[in-house]
Amino acid sequence: MLQPLPGEADLAERECKALTSCAPDAANLVGHQLSLLRLTRTMAYASSWSVAILSTIVVAGATVLVIRERRDTLARFLAVAWKLQAGWGVGFLVALGVVLGLSANTLSGTPPAARMFTFSKAFDSPFTDAGHLYYLAWLIAVSAVAAATTQALQHSVTPR
Repeated sequence: MLQPLPGEADLAERECKALTSCAPDAANLVGHQLSLLRLTRTMAYASSWSVAILSTIVVAGATVLVIRERRDTLARFLAVAWKLQAGWGVGFLVALGVVLGLSANTLSGTPPAARMFTFSKAFDSPFTDAGHLYYLAWLIAVSAVAAATTQALQHSVTPR
């Protein structure tokens, strides 16, 4: 839903230009909506892929250290890795929350004639929208499981 419908931006701009109160800023108003949609979509892709890639790097690094029998280095590596994974997830969660809030604020300040349908649907109430909540819950769950698994592995290899 973060991809505008074909011709939607042109239609919103034309409708805005038809009103004298909206006309001078029509291109900026529509362009800002398009930018926020692209930013949100990019952040969703970046967060999902980067969580997976970071976990893959941690597993690969741990595997190399196990093969080389570097148990002490492995424990230190995993101690840093689980904190990095948790921080990475929290960082993206906060960033997405800020972008959703900023987008909702932008929507409320955009004249109705300049509002794009996709932007309105995506950011009308982003913190109660099932799609946004589902993705945020997924991000929290995957980041937490990755960090908890790495932390459990770190505790299992730490000398007692």
